[in-house]
Amino acid sequence: MSFGGAAGTAWGPHHRPKQLRPWRRRPRWPRVNVEAMARTRSAKQEALDLIQKLSPSASWDDIMYELYVRKKIAAGLAAAAEGRVVAHEEVKRRFVRPR
Repeated sequence: MSFGGAAGTAWGPHHRPKQLRPWRRRPRWPRVNVEAMARTRSAKQEALDLIQKLSPSASWDDIMYELYVRKKIAAGLAAAAEGRVVAHEEVKRRFVRPR
């Protein structure tokens, strides 16, 4: 079995076997205790810290976008912590069109 991808082989020049593709592995995200985060810091303090990390030339749109994304991420983490999730197979069933 040749991995060189030479012309005439069954595999193209950019093919690598699945076991050699570490970037395709599912990431292991750290577990986040959303309730503990909410208890320790207020939303106002989180927003102030986020704004402080932005560049001095950040526009109002930049600030609003960062706050919006942060809010949506927190809502998603809270939903996952409460078990309001949909299984991958169910998502595929709902959105994949039959061929």
